[in-house]
Amino acid sequence: MFNFLKSRICKGKVLNDGDSFANVMDLIESLESKYSKEEQIIVIDFVMEIIRRDLQYDILTTVLYEKEHFEKSLDAIPFPLRFYDQDENELRINPCDDYKTIDLSSNCVLSMPWHRYRLLNAILNLKNQDFIYDEKNHMSYYIPELEITIVYNGFHSTGVGIGFSKGNIKAQVFSIRSLFNHVITDGLYWYNKHTKKKLEQRYGELRVEDFRFGVLYELARKKYAME
Repeated sequence: MFNFLKSRICKGKVLNDGDSFANVMDLIESLESKYSKEEQIIVIDFVMEIIRRDLQYDILTTVLYEKEHFEKSLDAIPFPLRFYDQDENELRINPCDDYKTIDLSSNCVLSMPWHRYRLLNAILNLKNQDFIYDEKNHMSYYIPELEITIVYNGFHSTGVGIGFSKGNIKAQVFSIRSLFNHVITDGLYWYNKHTKKKLEQRYGELRVEDFRFGVLYELARKKYAME
């Protein structure tokens, strides 16, 4: 679990994750009475893009700002895998059989190098060489609704590929669209849309790993409903 965003201060007030989530959603909701659906989607796409990039480099630089070995981690799928419909039937989401080629120079890829010296070696190795994709090492999921790829193996070389803006990887497609009709969030927890009860996991209530995942999820859900 992680939340990398540094303290956010507005007019002397330290904003918590709930505040930040609410501020973004308030902005988006204010568009409904002033702009056409097409204009709203333009704004939503813009906001999603800058939040994706905020996450990308915040995650990538963790090993620079933290100690060499740290406890923060990034779930391969930071969204509910198990949820319930309006009749309280249990539903699950699973990866698809499809794969997508991801360009490290242009696509949003979340990779968290965890060891400083392995990162340094990867930097020096890749500086003057091509990035070579290895299906046994470079493993990731592509979430089409959010247009993000989350790496769960091959963190250091993929992270350096991102930094040098070169190389491609293949990511397994993992759609979360089936969540949209049944799951909502306030940026802190995941809720059953029908009962408004918090979803639970083995160790208790299911928290949102980082409020920015919550924002991206709700914006994608809103855009999906509009389209």
